[in-house]
Amino acid sequence: MKQLDLDRIHSYKLATPNKVYTNERGEQYIGTSEGRLKRYTPTPQNEVSTITNVTEINNLDSPHASTHEDGGTDEIDVTDLSGELADPQKVTIHKNGTSVGTRPNINLIEGSGITLTILDDAPDDEVDVTIASATPLFSKSTVDQSSASTSLFNITNLALSIASSQTIYFKCLIHVGTSANNGVRYAVTIPTGATMKVMLTGQTTTAIASGASGNATQWLTTSGTQSGTINGIIQANQNAVLEGWVVNSTTAGTIQIQGKSQDAANTVTFYAGSFITGHVI
Repeated sequence: MKQLDLDRIHSYKLATPNKVYTNERGEQYIGTSEGRLKRYTPTPQNEVSTITNVTEINNLDSPHASTHEDGGTDEIDVTDLSGELADPQKVTIHKNGTSVGTRPNINLIEGSGITLTILDDAPDDEVDVTIASATPLFSKSTVDQSSASTSLFNITNLALSIASSQTIYFKCLIHVGTSANNGVRYAVTIPTGATMKVMLTGQTTTAIASGASGNATQWLTTSGTQSGTINGIIQANQNAVLEGWVVNSTTAGTIQIQGKSQDAANTVTFYAGSFITGHVI
């Protein structure tokens, strides 16, 4: 038996009591009751019979890899061994309990709205992965805002910040009321250099998002340019919806919703609870 095998038997207390082991140099060891090995000097011939289970290991160089594999009779335990194993060690990845694949490497990919921060933490001998989801953008008006102004003005709190080079998809729902049937006009302002495409939908009759006028649905593509007239009825419970995207350039700023009355005889009220929400795409 090779010396390496004997060292392992001794270290892991695998020796069979009273069993004789012979190494490749002819040196003999006998198993103790504690599973260890100690040097053995053969007894005289007339005393050999008093030793039970005396066995000399032969043909140990014959193929026996399977005995060292998982579940084998001489399974190798690599616990606490230093260094790296020669072959890549594979990991089986599961998704919701279903196996996806078994590979030696795992590649983490950032999906939409997800940010990965990965740190090779040498002191703790680990790789730290922090997964963060993008916080939805949201702003809501908290007070009623009434005006008969025929100039565009910012509707309080109906705005989202946009960083340089960001693209934001947004939707704004406005609860609006009018004192006359002159109607309301809307606009969206964005930072210099940014582009946008925003659909405006609103009431032109008592029915939501419909009416004989072609202004019931409109596209806004230029910052600060007012829409056609909608909400042209005397009604406290009307709506207007703006939905679209803004692609920013190098100047950070704000996506701001604006409104105005089409006639000074018409007082427009933008009610509390109107909101704008969005996310970075």
